[in-house]
Amino acid sequence: MDIERTIQFIIEQQAKFSADIDILKETVTILKDTADSLVRAQEGTSEHLTQLTEVVASLADSVSDLEVQAESDRAEIRDAIGKLVSSEEETRKFAIEIAQLVKQHEARISELENK
Repeated sequence: MDIERTIQFIIEQQAKFSADIDILKETVTILKDTADSLVRAQEGTSEHLTQLTEVVASLADSVSDLEVQAESDRAEIRDAIGKLVSSEEETRKFAIEIAQLVKQHEARISELENK
């Protein structure tokens, strides 16, 4: 009888062991699928990070270009203001000269206006 119980015990243990192995196989399959999904997700993340890095680098270049352009624009504006000031000074000088000429020729102007 002890032999029958021992055999029965071994058979039950073998069945339990077999069931446990099946559960472990299913768990390993699930873990493998999950790991594969994580690898694909990481690859996608790496791709997006590369794209983002390219966009940031492009923006940095654009900002640098804009700063250079802004400095160039500022120089042009300073130059234009300088020219405007010079033109205003020239205009003022011409206005003074014209006023002096008018004073010098007032008599002739009055004479012409009376005709």
